[in-house]
Amino acid sequence: MTQSWQENLVSRHEEVFLRRFRGVPFAPGFPTCPDGWREIVTTLVKRVAVAAVGYLVHFSQISEKYGALRVYWAAETRLPEQLERTIEHAIELAEARSECTCSTCGAEGRLVSRGGWLLTACQQHARGVPVPVRPGMEHLHIVRGFSGDTIRMITCRRYDRVNDRFVDVDPRSVGIEEDS
Repeated sequence: MTQSWQENLVSRHEEVFLRRFRGVPFAPGFPTCPDGWREIVTTLVKRVAVAAVGYLVHFSQISEKYGALRVYWAAETRLPEQLERTIEHAIELAEARSECTCSTCGAEGRLVSRGGWLLTACQQHARGVPVPVRPGMEHLHIVRGFSGDTIRMITCRRYDRVNDRFVDVDPRSVGIEEDS
């Protein structure tokens, strides 16, 4: 019997997947996402596994929700701040890439709505209505934080699918006024 790509991935990276309960191994973070995101998830797992060598870090969930990849993780001890940022950045990249990658085949895609369900699909696999995006806001990620009771912007950046990275964007260039 052949293993799925998810089973192979867990087998290759048990250090970030397997936990034990009363001596029985289980993988709470077993990837339950579509095949089109295989490379995204594989890259994410490799990045986290390499970064977390020597630390007890594991995925608690890797799944699809609202047409995008959602990833949750935990560490058994407090991690150095830089390692935590590295893991979070790897997850942000994976989630951003999923938002523009067909969940069926892995080609470039966009968010579509089908009967109340959201999914990311290429033109070939899209069976629904494209979700409208205001021009200039494509692949834009806005991260806000709190300063006391005030919400303020921390970053405004665009995901660059070709280079798999974020590029900083001046919020004013896309019509966003930054709080001070």
